[in-house]
Amino acid sequence: VARAYAVGGDVAMAMTTTRGCAMNKKHVFAVRDRHATLGKAQIRPSAVQKKKEVGKTVARAYAVGEGRGSVRASQDNPALAPMLYPDGPQGNPVDIPTYLVENRIIFIGGKIDDTLAAKVVASILALQSLDPEKDIKIYLNSPAGQFYHVMAILDFMSMCPCDIATVGFGAVMGAPSLILMSGTKGKRYAMKNSRVVLQKPQAGLQGSADECNIQAREANRNMQVAWEIMTRCTGLDLEAVQAEMDRDNFLNPEEAVKMGVIDAVIE
Repeated sequence: VARAYAVGGDVAMAMTTTRGCAMNKKHVFAVRDRHATLGKAQIRPSAVQKKKEVGKTVARAYAVGEGRGSVRASQDNPALAPMLYPDGPQGNPVDIPTYLVENRIIFIGGKIDDTLAAKVVASILALQSLDPEKDIKIYLNSPAGQFYHVMAILDFMSMCPCDIATVGFGAVMGAPSLILMSGTKGKRYAMKNSRVVLQKPQAGLQGSADECNIQAREANRNMQVAWEIMTRCTGLDLEAVQAEMDRDNFLNPEEAVKMGVIDAVIE
């Protein structure tokens, strides 16, 4: 492990220790007039470069500027987000999430909670302010979602002046299916091996009898809202919607097209 400490304006102290060897003594580098003195030898700062490798960490010391030294450590890290170079290898790198948002693509993956809903709403607001006429594309792969947070996304989708295309892939189950069917008519899609599952809004009751009654009324209200959204998006009458959502209803893309949940299948 190599460590360097900058002391004052023109003096740097570097201490190097190595495993399996006796600890070296401290060396003081006096840097003056763009030269460095180490013991009795004089060398230029640009030649002061030490390299020690322990595991995957490499520390390098460079002479920088008017005789001042610095140490830069670099380590291979596979957890870093992959980078794209849309302008060629000489251009600026862009991480994948930023690249997708720049191309007006929003991904919804996993259960929709308050954090994910806030990110989606923020993305919609930002994209509509950048260009209120270009389409926004939402890709969905969500096994569940809290009803109120799904409603928050739907509210901002309905007020957005942009057309919003929705694409379902994997599984779109329960409340997130309302987002899929709420896209702009003619721009609602699903991948050929995806599944769309229609469900009643889920609810749990606890507390006193009066509190359970209050929560039951709220659950019934949420169910009515879900029915109204599906009636508006699919063109089915209320009785047909109630029958389709009475129990878990697994649809393949072709069945979803016939029901009016989506408009086309992406092969």
